[in-house]
Amino acid sequence: NSFNDMSARLHIYEEQNIEQLTLERNKLEAVLMSIANGVVVCDNNDTVVLVNNHAQNLLEVTEEQMLNTSIQNYIDTEGNFCFKDKIEEFKASENKFVTFNINVDKRVIKSIISPMYTRSGDYVGYIIVLIDVTKETEMDLMRSQFISNVSHELRTPVTVLRSYIDTLYHLGSE
Repeated sequence: NSFNDMSARLHIYEEQNIEQLTLERNKLEAVLMSIANGVVVCDNNDTVVLVNNHAQNLLEVTEEQMLNTSIQNYIDTEGNFCFKDKIEEFKASENKFVTFNINVDKRVIKSIISPMYTRSGDYVGYIIVLIDVTKETEMDLMRSQFISNVSHELRTPVTVLRSYIDTLYHLGSE
């Protein structure tokens, strides 16, 4: 009887732990799915274990195409393995943040790779945060073109004035 009683208690305890873990996992997934930026979570072996909806939209893939695949095999619109070199750089830098841009279908996506640790400090993988910076990139390009045009337009009158001044100076010294 005692053995059966302990077995029943252990079974109830195990069910409560499973329910608690499931609840915590569901909360975590709900938070990740609600984040406005794209989030791709990879384990130690570069396998995608979680990808939110925004990341799927930015990378133009489905969850099925990403989950349980190697993130290093993702190819951008130019046919390049856009994450491969940066992940190797991230790992070579002893898991320090790496920031870079990738291009997907005329969009510029800022990508940030950061390490993921357990509470006890064990390294378990990394997270890639994806931010669409297309508009900011276009604005920077427009700003630099504007500055280039303004400086060119100012150079012409300054050159004309300088030649007038040189002519007047030479005339005055005669």
